[in-house]
Amino acid sequence: MNIPFKDILDALGGGTAAVMIIGLAVAVAALWRQLQKERAAASKILSETQAARLADVKDSAKEVTDLAIATNKTLDALSASLRAGGSNG
Repeated sequence: MNIPFKDILDALGGGTAAVMIIGLAVAVAALWRQLQKERAAASKILSETQAARLADVKDSAKEVTDLAIATNKTLDALSASLRAGGSNG
């Protein structure tokens, strides 16, 4: 379907008003495209940030696990010493 531009202008009321409406439509389309680009960039940054946070959480969890294991070993050794009748100082 090929409608001549003049017919579109006439359908919109002709003259300056029609040109302004078409101009605003073009501006809205351009702004929408830019908004989509910005959203895509923000989404990428958010994904990268979340990945970095997840890596930090995994590292922290490993450190806590290692600390818990070391604490348990120390407490086991201390309780074994106390059961054997030894002293800690």
